[in-house]
Amino acid sequence: MVIAAIICFFPVLVNTTRGLRSVSSQAMELMSVLSARKASIFWRLRLPSSLPYVFAGLRVAATLSVIGSIVAEFTGADRGIGFVIVQASYRIDTRLMFAAITLSSLAGIVFFHVIGWIERASLRWPEARLHDN
Repeated sequence: MVIAAIICFFPVLVNTTRGLRSVSSQAMELMSVLSARKASIFWRLRLPSSLPYVFAGLRVAATLSVIGSIVAEFTGADRGIGFVIVQASYRIDTRLMFAAITLSSLAGIVFFHVIGWIERASLRWPEARLHDN
């Protein structure tokens, strides 16, 4: 789980940072004119404008989590899809190996679409979404 978490951390971090910095200069100027505190600027301006980027990072991380967990299972697990793939390759059981790969691919696709559903439910305004799928 630690390997999968490390793999997922960086896409979310990079996209969140990009989103927090994507606030328009006009909006920042308006908050400055209104004498808004830093906390207010963060909660009312930066965070809402960064949410599309955060969800983009979560979509990437959702698919990478499957890859990370399988790679981690290659080396030190006694169960799981990665373990099944390794055992099937040792036994030259091609059908089992491709079934495990297909199952892991489907898991990645499901995770990707679940994050997309959460994004559509969270971001009600359509122009906020980076990509509509």
